[in-house]
Amino acid sequence: MGVGMWSVWFLIIWFLLFGLMITGKVFLALAVYQDARSRYNNNALMWGLLVGFFDLIPAIVYLCLRKNLGSGPILCPSCALYYAPFSGACPRCGAPNPAVHMNAYTDLMAAHKKAKNYLTVAIVAWGLVIVASVVLAFITVFAAIGSAAGGHYYYR
Repeated sequence: MGVGMWSVWFLIIWFLLFGLMITGKVFLALAVYQDARSRYNNNALMWGLLVGFFDLIPAIVYLCLRKNLGSGPILCPSCALYYAPFSGACPRCGAPNPAVHMNAYTDLMAAHKKAKNYLTVAIVAWGLVIVASVVLAFITVFAAIGSAAGGHYYYR
């Protein structure tokens, strides 16, 4: 196997590594978005985009700042009034509270399941990134040794 073959493998693994990194970022962003949506966070899209563009730092911040469902007052989407999370409707405008309806519970469970699935794919992708990085490092080292030795390996 010559030095030219090493460069082909290097490029293949490099592109695989790049694709896995992008896949991990996208699925981590989708997991954060689904989790925020399932917790009725009004900024779910913002959190998803922040994690998608800036990766782990916003994800850690989101994990620290996310609220548990029903732990505090919720914001009415119609009139922006904060009220008790288990009220049937907003006291000011009468808009129904999505958290107390039964179909909202099934939507909540579906969003939680989606978030877990996306997070699983992101973790697998990042694990493959680590493995591909190690393989890429070995290919780089052996290609450098091969080119420095003129393509000949000597063992003594």
